[in-house]
Amino acid sequence: MHVETQPIIIIMPSLLFFLLLQSPPSTLSDGPESQLVLLYCGTHHYHNATRAVTSFAANMESISTKVHSTGFAVSSTGSGPDSSHCLAQCYDYLSPVECVLCFSKLRTLGPLCFPSINGRIFLDGCFDRVDNYAFFGEALGPDDRAWCGNRTRWGPSFEKAVTRAVADAVHEAQVGAGHGRGAVEGGSGGDGGSRGGSAYAWASCWRTVDPGGCSRCLRNASASATGCLPWSEARVTNTGCFLRYSDTDFMRNNAINGGHRPKGNARLKVGAIISSVVIMGLCLAIALFFVFKCNREIEEKRKGLNKTLKMIESALVKSSLNFKYSTLVAATGSFDPANKLGEGGYGAVYKAWKHYQIGSMENIIDSNMTSNNCANSMRRQVLRTAQIAFLCTQENALLRPSMSRVLQMLMRGDEELPKPTNPPFIDEDMMELNLCLVDSNGLLCNSSSSSVATMSYSSFCPR
Repeated sequence: MHVETQPIIIIMPSLLFFLLLQSPPSTLSDGPESQLVLLYCGTHHYHNATRAVTSFAANMESISTKVHSTGFAVSSTGSGPDSSHCLAQCYDYLSPVECVLCFSKLRTLGPLCFPSINGRIFLDGCFDRVDNYAFFGEALGPDDRAWCGNRTRWGPSFEKAVTRAVADAVHEAQVGAGHGRGAVEGGSGGDGGSRGGSAYAWASCWRTVDPGGCSRCLRNASASATGCLPWSEARVTNTGCFLRYSDTDFMRNNAINGGHRPKGNARLKVGAIISSVVIMGLCLAIALFFVFKCNREIEEKRKGLNKTLKMIESALVKSSLNFKYSTLVAATGSFDPANKLGEGGYGAVYKAWKHYQIGSMENIIDSNMTSNNCANSMRRQVLRTAQIAFLCTQENALLRPSMSRVLQMLMRGDEELPKPTNPPFIDEDMMELNLCLVDSNGLLCNSSSSSVATMSYSSFCPR
């Protein structure tokens, strides 16, 4: 059992929720039944926030009509860890209009727990709970506690009155319909206040809790409430029930006594309408927030892709991989077959690799490119680019660098490059043939009646 000495407690996972609760709409806090006792938000969050918004809105819509007509409703939507189960109940001493107003306040406070999957709201006139499992039959739980008012301390006569009033309310709830009222009248002023000899109590179980669970819950609540004495007021927020005592008759003008408040019904209806509009606006704002967030993430990914493509284009331009046709003609001797090294998968392969092997790579550089003031820089850039090209055309595809790695090598001129291995083509150095002359009579060979060819095999694998 937990006992606190604050009349109104807010348990929330963020300061933002606390600030929001400090300034609720005035139309939602006019009646005493709408005063907040406890707002508890769990620490576990929904896995799919968009689906959770839809489930929450569907639950609120489902229970709204039932609460307005009967003062009680349960609803379940979805399945699995993101399912939503909701219970809402007005205390039976409220008039129908007061119940509507109290439930409107609940609907306003409920979204403040989002994206928590569970939460409980106790007001002085109604209760709401949301969770991701069917909790409807639970009576007691680890979060049950009493909230003790610290406004006034009374003497022994008040303690006796409270003990009797609470016992009467609990007994009436146990033998009746799950709710009961207790009152012990003493010396009082004309405004319904007490002078220490009067006490008033209310006890109510949720309608989904069976009689045995209701009795256990109310007995626990009774012990918790009397633990607040001699304070003038206490509220107990248990899992399956609610109990309150006070030195003021908080039920005197309500439906349990057969009366209604003589004024303010029009104001209450206006407040209920405004609160509904506020709730719908809040739900819409949450939905729009997630839509905007998803669109922004998609746009950021698109911008990132465009930036990468531009970087690749810029790197290719700066790396001098673009050559004029006239330059290629001059470098290959007008594509002289004597310069041809072999056949690749996409056309002719020239003698650059052979020059690289024997350390004469400067022979592939156009002399016109080395006749200016930047000859040394140009020579290093060409040789480096050629070596990177050899790395990209290695026969073993696993040894070839990725495009991102190629970009790094092109842009970091001072980085040492690895030695490339053979490219995937065959030349005369890789094949040795013992040629034979063939005439009409058959094979004519100088040293053998057959020819032998030895060759290496290259497999072509994509990167």
